[in-house]
Amino acid sequence: MKKYWSKRKKWEKILLASFLIVLLLVVGSGSFIYYKLQHTAEAIYEPLPPSEFRVKVGNFNPMSTHDDKKETSRAASTEGPRVPSLKDGDPFTMLIMGVDERDHDRGRSDTLILAVVNPNTPGVTLISIPRDTMTSIAGKNKEDKINHAYAFGGVPMAVATVEQMLQIPIDHYIKTNMQGFEEIIDVLGGVDIQNKLAFSLDGQYFEKGPLHLSGEKALAYVRMRKADPKGDFGRMDRQQEVLSSLSNKALSFEGAFQWVGMIDKVSEHVKTSIPSSEWTKLMKNYNQALSHLERESLNGSGIRQNGIYYYVLDSGERERMHDIIIKKLGL
Repeated sequence: MKKYWSKRKKWEKILLASFLIVLLLVVGSGSFIYYKLQHTAEAIYEPLPPSEFRVKVGNFNPMSTHDDKKETSRAASTEGPRVPSLKDGDPFTMLIMGVDERDHDRGRSDTLILAVVNPNTPGVTLISIPRDTMTSIAGKNKEDKINHAYAFGGVPMAVATVEQMLQIPIDHYIKTNMQGFEEIIDVLGGVDIQNKLAFSLDGQYFEKGPLHLSGEKALAYVRMRKADPKGDFGRMDRQQEVLSSLSNKALSFEGAFQWVGMIDKVSEHVKTSIPSSEWTKLMKNYNQALSHLERESLNGSGIRQNGIYYYVLDSGERERMHDIIIKKLGL
């Protein structure tokens, strides 16, 4: 299990590094790029609607497994209204979702990462939530895999379920889909990789050795698991390889000229609750925090019920993570 999280943390680090590279290139690419970025920020804005299932800010329910003293302390730490302002540089939380959407199907959230951002520390804490984590689904009164929450009720139910599981507020979200991943690679002219294992998937053959992959082939390349002797670990290795190649392409002179097209693709496949009016202040107030990264993971173990795999959190793990998040927020 430790090896799994080590691999996943490496993948997250590359993903975040890629995101920071994008921001640096956009900021340094002139006023036209800035205009395109502003337009895109407006296009991808989609606020979280009110939901009766979400944890009420300033009114957290104490964990039933805690003793009275700890419950009182927890309730006191979250009293009062809390509406963080990015313009004022307040600490905030964001749920990052990578969604596998399909035709006529909302899909599931394949990637769930909770980011806790505090510019006062400064620092960003990334908390990976395994997609197979067993938890109560908000509004469904049933236990299931946490990635099914998105399938049942989209972004609002996914956010509410994570809030409910950890008893913390989620202030913002950002969501992207796999089609966006594919099209962004095509905009940058494909990626170059060194394939270590010959295999076939979805009617496509990947021979061993150096390969240049289009977006469609890159997506199939990072999705393959069953034919790999290393299983999920092998798949994560390929994800790291493709993301590293994508980062290198972005840093190239040729890649920098493709950012206008890439920004257009972002507008088609990314949604976030951060309004366009706050993006400039976001970069100004939280730049230092992004350079100080910490990582936390939810400890647990895998089980099978009726032939289905679930990841079950260790006893007291929800409460431990709740305390970490509240402390990182300064509440």
